[in-house]
Amino acid sequence: MKPIDTTKPRRIIVALSIIFYIMEGVLLNPAIIWVVSPLIFIYIKLKEYGNKGLIHKVNAANGFLIGSSLILFLGHLAWVYDTEGKSTGSLIFAVIPIYSFIVGGIGYYFGRLESLRNNA
Repeated sequence: MKPIDTTKPRRIIVALSIIFYIMEGVLLNPAIIWVVSPLIFIYIKLKEYGNKGLIHKVNAANGFLIGSSLILFLGHLAWVYDTEGKSTGSLIFAVIPIYSFIVGGIGYYFGRLESLRNNA
C-alpha cells in the first residue's frame, strides 16, 4: 500500500505536548511523560499506520487524538483555573492520562466507524 502522510497530526501532537508542558509551569518536570503518554502512544501509532498505508487506522488514530487531546486540555484548564487553590488540585495529573486513554479509545472507535462508512 502507498504510504499516507501523517506529518500534520504528528505536528499537532508535538505542539500540544509543548503547550501542556508550558501550562504545567514546571521547568524540570519528568511527570510530563506520564501526562502526555496518550499523545506519545498515538504519535507512534500514526507513524506506523501512515507508513503502512492503512487509511482506516489513520482515521481511527485521528479520532483517538481528538478525544484524548480534549480530555488532556480540559484537565489542564481545570488545574490552571482552580479557584479554590487546594494543594490536591495537581493530583489530576495522576489520573488524567487514564481518562484520556478511555476517551481516546472511544474516539478511535468513532474514527474507525466514520472511515469505514465513508470508504466502504
